Amino acid sequence: GQTIKAVHVHSTDNSTSNIFAVPAVDAAGTVYVTWAETQTKTSRVRYSFSSDHGTTWSRPVDVTATTDSALLPWIAAAGAGEVVLAYYISPGTPGDPGALAGFWHAGVSHVTNANSIAPSLQHYVANQTAKHGAICVNGSGCTADRELGDYLGVHMSADRRIHVAWSDESYDAHWLLLEPS
Repeated sequence: GQTIKAVHVHSTDNSTSNIFAVPAVDAAGTVYVTWAETQTKTSRVRYSFSSDHGTTWSRPVDVTATTDSALLPWIAAAGAGEVVLAYYISPGTPGDPGALAGFWHAGVSHVTNANSIAPSLQHYVANQTAKHGAICVNGSGCTADRELGDYLGVHMSADRRIHVAWSDESYDAHWLLLEPS
């Protein structure tokens, strides 16, 4: 049989109503967990990592800026210390996703040296608008503004191409490819 081990990753006094914690493991066995956390009424994407199979965790690493609002992150790991995160982002529009009047896009962060407190992050934002206006993060409790669902995915292939797929408020599917330079 297998042993189940539940461990604590992060504590906060901030809202994690849109947390959707997602794990990934890189080629070296480092475990990463990403989530969205609302601080001072702005939802940000963060992650923590563990190099000892979840016994201890790093302090959270901020992926998105305080000048943006971002939520519903997904993560994929590749080589040692390399992850890619995809999320919905409203660039330059901080605020509560449930009350935001901004434009939402698919955002991507390619992170190298991700298994350190000083990672290198490269950010990309898709040109297409995924949604305009508020996004409800109350799951099945939403009565409106839930068109995007949780339908965002990311993958990094063996040749280091980053693939992102998402839906928009018109229920259309989109795909983005970032090729290594």
